Amino acid sequence: MNRAFRSVDKENLLLLSDNVSEDLVDLKYVSFSFRWRQEINNEFMKKFIPAISRSKAKIQELDLDFTGCVRLTNEMIKLLALEVGRNLPSLTSFKINFSNCDKMTHQSLEDLGKQFGRYLCYITLLDVQFNLCTSINDEGIKMFALKIGRNLLRLRHLALNFWGCSGITDKGLKDLGFTFKKYQMDLHSLTLDFRLCTKITDIGLIGLIDFIFENLRNLNKLVLHFGECDNLTASSLEYIGSEVKSKLQHLQSVTFGFGGCKYISPSDKEKLTNKLSFAKRVKVF
Repeated sequence: MNRAFRSVDKENLLLLSDNVSEDLVDLKYVSFSFRWRQEINNEFMKKFIPAISRSKAKIQELDLDFTGCVRLTNEMIKLLALEVGRNLPSLTSFKINFSNCDKMTHQSLEDLGKQFGRYLCYITLLDVQFNLCTSINDEGIKMFALKIGRNLLRLRHLALNFWGCSGITDKGLKDLGFTFKKYQMDLHSLTLDFRLCTKITDIGLIGLIDFIFENLRNLNKLVLHFGECDNLTASSLEYIGSEVKSKLQHLQSVTFGFGGCKYISPSDKEKLTNKLSFAKRVKVF
């Protein structure tokens, strides 16, 4: 597959939106990194994605990295999602990183979910990172999950990363899990990262696990990270161990991360590892 990678510096950022289409003919995979660029604005967003579309390339995989773009506002994110959806409808894989974009709120997630769900009907892989976006809360997770669950019917691989989003609570986990049930999502791999979401307790994790185990029966890869969630205890691990084999019979690869959870001991992790021995690849740490 033809691929293009570009890291964008300050000097060529403003020129990029006008010239990007020249380089992309015949490409299927495109990746752009805008890490820590503070010059991105609404004008750029209006030009950048349409410029890719003008190249006439039938882009199937798109990877955008906006890590540390702290001036990225809800309005810019809405515009980006709209332009991606309208101009690149043939996407099957979309990875986007908003880590450290701390102006993002629940409205950003709702707008992303709405536009992705409206336009990106061929998506099979979606990987979105919201790490350290500290204004994101339960309502944002709920609205994002509902929009993609209702509309992305071909989605098979989902990764959502909320590391350090301290506003997320048990309710957010349960609402996310409920989406798996309500829309009968046929996921084959699921990665969720809630490290340092310190308001999460056993109640939220067990509620999420219930929805996953009861409704995602075709999962063959499951990755859950809850490191440094200090309110979690061994009760969650015991529950996972008692339910997983009977519910997820197709599971081939499983990873659970509980590093830094002060109420979960090495022996608790070892017991869970033993319960997961039916899978080919197991990692509990």
